[in-house]
Amino acid sequence: MKKQYGISIVELMVALALGLLVTGAAFSVFLTNLATQRHQQGNAALMDSARLAFELMARELREAGANACGTSLIVNVLNNPSSNWWSTWNAGGIVGYGGSTSGPRSFGTQSAQRVSGTEAILIQSATLDTGSTITQHYPTSAQFKVRNTNHGIKDGDILMACDNESGAIFQVTNANNTNVTIVHNTGTGNPGNCSKGLGYANPPDCTTNGTSKTFKNGGYLAKLTSVFWYIGHNPRGGRSLYRHSVSGDPSQPDTDEIVDNIHQLEFRYLPFGGSDYVAAANVSNWSQIRAVRITITIRAEDNRDTQGQPVERRLTHTVFLRNQTES
Repeated sequence: MKKQYGISIVELMVALALGLLVTGAAFSVFLTNLATQRHQQGNAALMDSARLAFELMARELREAGANACGTSLIVNVLNNPSSNWWSTWNAGGIVGYGGSTSGPRSFGTQSAQRVSGTEAILIQSATLDTGSTITQHYPTSAQFKVRNTNHGIKDGDILMACDNESGAIFQVTNANNTNVTIVHNTGTGNPGNCSKGLGYANPPDCTTNGTSKTFKNGGYLAKLTSVFWYIGHNPRGGRSLYRHSVSGDPSQPDTDEIVDNIHQLEFRYLPFGGSDYVAAANVSNWSQIRAVRITITIRAEDNRDTQGQPVERRLTHTVFLRNQTES
């Protein structure tokens, strides 16, 4: 009868060592694949953030300077319109801000404050989705009649009235959703109107009756929308793309965090007749900007590369403005 031998301690140790080697190699491959997957997911998230940032800014840039009637002759009868960022209508609907130029949002380190050294842009428009059609206009009594009562216009709103001839920016002094009357008188409101006359004049005639104009039936009243895009500090200790806006009522601005991980924002502007994109400091006439090139730097602090550094991408998108005409 043959002897039966068990596994020796040496054989057992060799088997365990081999098993550990195989397990270690498999675990190493697993960790590598997991890190690669996380890295790829992080990159995909960054690209999604970039696409969203570009799409939202580009949509508003394309509408810069737009009004419901397509006229380029706009008078502004607000009191001291240059004293408020949301009331200064630029003929081109855009104004760029360099990294050291102050704007509607102050530089600082608190949540939603603008990051020092980052660029920004102001975009203004008055489009069809924010108002109502004019049926009658009585300049002497400073009253508009509109087509319906659910116009959404209220006291204090900043509006643009327009027809195919010209437009006018003013503040509503009396309106509600129970009737179709919109009043634009003087002597009340903040900042209020310097004149009842809404006819085009350059500079505006700020006497009580001013330059008279009767807006045509079929003209339009739309809320003046002013939007300031900038990089701000977010509540999580990082940076995000923010949108600071006023639409109609200047006493109720909105500040919204739009996309996180946006670390830098840069704008370059192409003037009509120019061959190169230039910085905001080199633009002499904002009404003569044909296109805007946006460059964003995305940085994900929680997504690291093989050297342990935050993953960063720098992407560029160009937007041509629809409402600019060469003069």
